[in-house]
Amino acid sequence: MNKLLVSLLLASCATNVYLLMFTESSIKYDNLTRQLESTQMKLEASQESLALVRVKNLELEKVLQVNKQKSSPSHTLSSTDSRLQDLTGIDQPPSNLRNNKTDTWTIIEEQYLEQGIDNDWANQQEQHLLELFHQTPQLADHPVQQVHCRTTICKLSVNSNQTSSSAIASKLAQYLGDTSWHDPEATFVFEHHANQGTIDFYIGRDGDSFKR
Repeated sequence: MNKLLVSLLLASCATNVYLLMFTESSIKYDNLTRQLESTQMKLEASQESLALVRVKNLELEKVLQVNKQKSSPSHTLSSTDSRLQDLTGIDQPPSNLRNNKTDTWTIIEEQYLEQGIDNDWANQQEQHLLELFHQTPQLADHPVQQVHCRTTICKLSVNSNQTSSSAIASKLAQYLGDTSWHDPEATFVFEHHANQGTIDFYIGRDGDSFKR
């Protein structure tokens, strides 16, 4: 009888020890599982952060390209590559524009004023430009003050709304490039009138619009 009791006690102790070990193993397994899940979540978060960093870097590269120009009142920009090009010659300007800010703006302004009006093209372009600024959220903060098109050049004035002229010009180049009605070879020049809070653009009809 005593041997039986001892055997039962030993069996009971062994069972308790097994249960205790099993419980501890189960707890450790659960903890390990949670740690793995936490690590996986951190890894996914890190990957998302890395992706965001890459996007930010790309955006920064674009901004740096835009800001390569010097701060100046008159610039030219092509919608084909959406890059600002300083007319001082630090960035090579289009071959059809002169390397002098004042001369370039004055020449294009005189050319615009001397032109007659191609009514069909002018009316269509004016409507397209008005719709572009009205319907594009990124441009809607800069209401059009006036827009007049002639034969090969449009003059557009918009409210700068305390935004840098380079930033607005870069946006305009981007969205003009996405349209079907704007010649991708065309360029434009712009000038910021800080006292009036406006930015003026002369937008070419095609790649030859500013040639004499």
